[in-house]
Amino acid sequence: MKPIRILLAEDQTLMRQGLKTLLETESDFRVVGEAEDGKAAVKLALQSRPDIILMDVQMPQMNGVEATAAICRAWPAAKVIILTTFDRDDYVFQGVRAGAVGYLLKDLPAEKLVETIRRVHGGEVFIQDNCIGCGNCERNCPYGVIQMAATAPEKPGLFSWLLFGAGPGPGEAPHRSGPAGPGAAPQSPKKAVKCDMCRDLSGGPACVRACPTGAAIRIGPEKFVELIHDTAR
Repeated sequence: MKPIRILLAEDQTLMRQGLKTLLETESDFRVVGEAEDGKAAVKLALQSRPDIILMDVQMPQMNGVEATAAICRAWPAAKVIILTTFDRDDYVFQGVRAGAVGYLLKDLPAEKLVETIRRVHGGEVFIQDNCIGCGNCERNCPYGVIQMAATAPEKPGLFSWLLFGAGPGPGEAPHRSGPAGPGAAPQSPKKAVKCDMCRDLSGGPACVRACPTGAAIRIGPEKFVELIHDTAR
């Protein structure tokens, strides 16, 4: 499988280097370029044509929204994720108008960033929080790969993980909330863990068709900004 090629556009050196270290812990990610201002981001994006561009909003020479617009005008297939400290609707609106397909706050759990990059890259089945753990998707999966897994505990924000090593990072097992064995605290409720193997089957993914609550959906990159903005609040 080809790695997901990522360009980082971030003017803060510590944040940019931390993001690179974080992303390259994933075997299927490869950082192919780093830009410290908007103009450099545009140049590198059009030269290297990465799969994903992580774009900071506040940068010198050209801000992230302007850089996104310039990239998407010259290369409409670009997939830009706006990464910012500002939870403001005007940034989301400007980013989407410029051509971004995703929007994330910098202080999100590291796992969420990794997960979002993979989803924006391909568009895939997404299990929403209203999953009730009924197991219909698992029973109806033609490949036997959908599983019911315990809900993971909340992970620390990206800043906390990068700067202070707080909590488990991407790819690390979640810390136990209590002792194992007899008398241990009750396990977390189970929810579906999706794949995307049968996305091209006639009628769509089997798990989506089998879900009684509509928690399992298939979502393309163009819808990600709505989903991310709603779930990040």
